[in-house]
Amino acid sequence: MSFTKLLIVLLTILIIREIYGAEMVLKKPPKQQTGILLFTVEPMEAVITLSNGMKWEGSKSVSLPAGEYRIKASSTGYIPLTTTVRIEKNITTKVDVLLLKPVAKENVEDVVAKDSSSKTNVTKEKPKTGGGVSGKDIIFDNEDSSEQSNSDVIEKRSALKGKKVTDNNLILMPTANTMPAGSSVLSNIDALAFQYSYGVTSWTHLSAGVLAILNEYVYAILSSFAIKQKYLDYQKLTSAIIVAYMPAYSGTIIGNIISLGGDTTSVHLGVIRTLGDNDNFNKTIIMMGGICYAVSPKISLIGETHRFIYDNDSDAYQMILFGTRFKGRWTNLDLGVLGWFDNKGKDGLLPIIKVSFKFD
Repeated sequence: MSFTKLLIVLLTILIIREIYGAEMVLKKPPKQQTGILLFTVEPMEAVITLSNGMKWEGSKSVSLPAGEYRIKASSTGYIPLTTTVRIEKNITTKVDVLLLKPVAKENVEDVVAKDSSSKTNVTKEKPKTGGGVSGKDIIFDNEDSSEQSNSDVIEKRSALKGKKVTDNNLILMPTANTMPAGSSVLSNIDALAFQYSYGVTSWTHLSAGVLAILNEYVYAILSSFAIKQKYLDYQKLTSAIIVAYMPAYSGTIIGNIISLGGDTTSVHLGVIRTLGDNDNFNKTIIMMGGICYAVSPKISLIGETHRFIYDNDSDAYQMILFGTRFKGRWTNLDLGVLGWFDNKGKDGLLPIIKVSFKFD
């Protein structure tokens, strides 16, 4: 091959390469359009499977290409649920799923007909101009009735949505949340305090406790019997009345708790008044505040403050508690530090270890 022919071939190859290279640049595929799936599930140890192959445990926020997806949620001891959700570009889609448990046929009369099929709550949130979000609630029926049904008999557990069984308390502070009917919790704090709580209904639970008061030795064992009655449960707001009796003081405790929030973050406020014959017990006001933040489905950070106010405010003292909750299927472990101080300059620190055993 002569030099002239070789030069023509090389020029031809360069021209073709430049032409096709330009076309490849011009035909570069557009950027993939994505949206956000904000998924919450109860129980928090449920396994979630998407039709695109993704799989995880508990609540999670994921970025997905726009399109339609089938979601399956399942957990041991619960009836699985499958539903479909559409992800739209630049929109956050919230999906709240509550898995239910089957009940025996003899309890059919306790089940409300409208609760015999599961519901999945899906909310679309699109950013507004200048910030903020706007949303519209859409309810999808469970598409696979063969999964989340048991001869149309499903346990009614409205109180469970967005709440864990032991979320009826922070570490020391009670919340306005109540346990599902038939559930119970046995808690122990520092091997000195024991409390057993039982959900009579999804709005009412009873509890009994004992507390060993220490000085240089155990000098008192105090017992208490209490009832918590929820009277308001509207969207994210819950409120309950607490009444307790302590035989050692022949005294009664009456209080009200307000809880605001959902799975990730919740805020709790409460006030309690004591009434009794004992001067150290009577007419004490306890003001409480607490916050719980879920770092993950199995770990939460908790902060509490308690202020005790007596008739003589000079005797008032404050307790502040910070801790971490580790959640398991049947057991919760709370680790924290309690600090206290009063108006007379006395203060101290105390480690807190709380173990809660859950029974459904």
